[in-house]
This record gives sequence, structure tokens and C-alpha cells, in this order.
Amino acid sequence: MIFITIILQKNIDAQLHSSITFGTRFTSYISSIEVFLTHPFGIGCSGFIYYFPEAIRDVINTSWVSTLDLTEVKGYLTTTKALSTKTDFFDNLMYGGIAFVIFYYQFFIKRYFFFSKFNQQNLFFVKVPLLFCILAGVIYITYYIKYEVWFLMAFLDVLQSQMINKNLNKDEDSRCS
Repeated sequence: MIFITIILQKNIDAQLHSSITFGTRFTSYISSIEVFLTHPFGIGCSGFIYYFPEAIRDVINTSWVSTLDLTEVKGYLTTTKALSTKTDFFDNLMYGGIAFVIFYYQFFIKRYFFFSKFNQQNLFFVKVPLLFCILAGVIYITYYIKYEVWFLMAFLDVLQSQMINKNLNKDEDSRCS
């Protein structure tokens, strides 16, 4: 077990410092948070083209990312081609600011909490995909072309409405009795 742990740690450490993807994403995430903190109400789509590369430049000049492979993210400083954090959450955090955080909470997180309140075994197959979609949107995907995410959200919306109506009817019946 110790031998496996040592080898695993060396492999992870090597990947952290040689992976272009990790350097790009980590730098992009930090840059996005910097833009959000300096512009909490968002910068919109047009401001993104100016502020995001500036934030990347600031992050690259820090010691936090100095040991990472930053060749891909440095390309974002010279062109707008593929300029993005590559995640839905961090892109929209810059675009919409606090309004997006409220929307994200209302649309995704609050819905997860709603389904988590129920201990029904069959809701396990609803909670896991929803949690996966939330985490994937924060870590590595954008929702724009992910029709399966939107089908899931539509299904969950209908299911949530049915569960609320069922509970309201049950409460109404118990009051009438």
C-alpha cells in the first residue's frame, strides 16, 4: 500500500507540472475568480475579451502557477480564439457576477437540495446524475451544447412539480379530514 501511494503521488505530481490542460484550467479558474472579485456584478460578454486576458496575465505573474505548463494559456493573451475557462460555471461567473451565482443556486443547487430531502430509494437515480451535472459544470464542461443536461433538467422540473403538487394535495386532504 505504501509503495502504491508513493508511485501514485509521484505520477500525480509529474502530471500537475507537465500537463498543459491542468495548467490552463487552474490558471483560468483563478483568473475567473479574480475577475469576479474585482467586478462582482459581472463584465458581460464584451468585457470578457478585455478583462479575462488581463486577469490571466496577472495570475501568470504570480508564483502560484510558476511551476505549471502554461503554454496553452499564454496563447490566450495574444488572441481571442478559444478564450474561455472551459467550464460553464467560471465563464458565467465572469459574465453575470452575483446574478449568475443566484441563478445557479436557484436552478441547480436548490433543486439538488429539494431531491435530497426525500429518502426514497428510487430518487437515487435522480440525485446522482444531477450532482454529476453540477460538478461537471463547475469542473470541465459548458452546458451550451449538452442537450442531455437540458433533458435531465426538464425531466427534473416536471418531477419536482409533480412531487410538490402531490404534497400539496396530501396536505389539503389531511386538512379536510
